[in-house]
Amino acid sequence: MFLSSASIGVKVTVWLIGVLGLTTILTLRMSKLLNVDKKMWGRERHVNRTHKMVELVMNIGFAITTFLMTMNNVEFIVFLNVSIVYFIMFFGIRAIFEKKYAENPKDFKYTLSEFFFLMSSFYIMTYLIFPEYIKFT
Repeated sequence: MFLSSASIGVKVTVWLIGVLGLTTILTLRMSKLLNVDKKMWGRERHVNRTHKMVELVMNIGFAITTFLMTMNNVEFIVFLNVSIVYFIMFFGIRAIFEKKYAENPKDFKYTLSEFFFLMSSFYIMTYLIFPEYIKFT
């Protein structure tokens, strides 16, 4: 197989494209089912100013953590676990703010489904490209 002998950079690139591609396809379908506006990755999705500040602090914290992990040559599995914790916090806070303050009551359902699809894609692509990190026994 091509990826078994590929460098780690190629594997991570294929993994990232797969995760983002699967998540985008599934969330676009979910936005049609729930009748919510299509929310792409780069759009402003903040409900209010407090929500924007909380996400800004979280994003800066994750960027610093990722930089420090890179500088200290942390194993890939540690990066995966930190990323999972970040996504749980990020989407959890977004869903809470949307449930309390959003105009469309289905927005938080879309956010939760987006999180579910992201985590599913995360595990599927990790299992396909880095099977040594996910064991089912």
